[in-house]
Amino acid sequence: MVVEFPDRVFIMEFKCVRNVRAALEQIHEKGYADMFAQKGKKRILMGIDFSPASRSVAGWETEVCGN
Repeated sequence: MVVEFPDRVFIMEFKCVRNVRAALEQIHEKGYADMFAQKGKKRILMGIDFSPASRSVAGWETEVCGN
């Protein structure tokens, strides 16, 4: 999921019963944030994991890239 604002962009990858680090690695491996780097925007990468047992967010991790 991508949410873009004039000065920044949030790039989110969602996983279910997985490591949040795996979600961030997928963002990097697939180059999801690359096109926004050339626009000079701050990029906030978010790996979010859901738990089917609790039906809620089990964990998340963020990385900030750019300005």
